[in-house]
Amino acid sequence: MKDTYLLESDGTIVKAMSMLQGRVNCHLVRVWKTLVYAIGGRSDGHLERYDVEDNKWHSICRHPEPMSLSQTHAVNVYERFIYVIPI
Repeated sequence: MKDTYLLESDGTIVKAMSMLQGRVNCHLVRVWKTLVYAIGGRSDGHLERYDVEDNKWHSICRHPEPMSLSQTHAVNVYERFIYVIPI
């Protein structure tokens, strides 16, 4: 799925910009206040970053070994690093 939705502070849900690559069961990791990374999931291995300020998804790179959600954990450390850990 490429569709993404935004939960507004008043509780309403609105459709947001669609991801570039369809994926199922991915991790979403927020970095700083304006960036969201889509990592893993059943996809072709592309990692994407959503910029809240310009309302766009950007392709970052392609992971050499695509992983599904059931095979990884992702965590943001110090607003600087995202660790993707196979389990």
